[in-house]
Amino acid sequence: MDSRYQKHLPLQNRYDIEEGLNHGYTLTRIAELLGKDKTTISKEIYI
Repeated sequence: MDSRYQKHLPLQNRYDIEEGLNHGYTLTRIAELLGKDKTTISKEIYI
């Protein structure tokens, strides 16, 4: 199964998202770095 379709993000991915945001990265760039869809990143931030 493709890792992009897992239901939950590992804690490390959440830390990586936070670090990306702190560095001013776009959601698209963070998603590329993590190998995830940008909507997944958006949901983690805005929910």
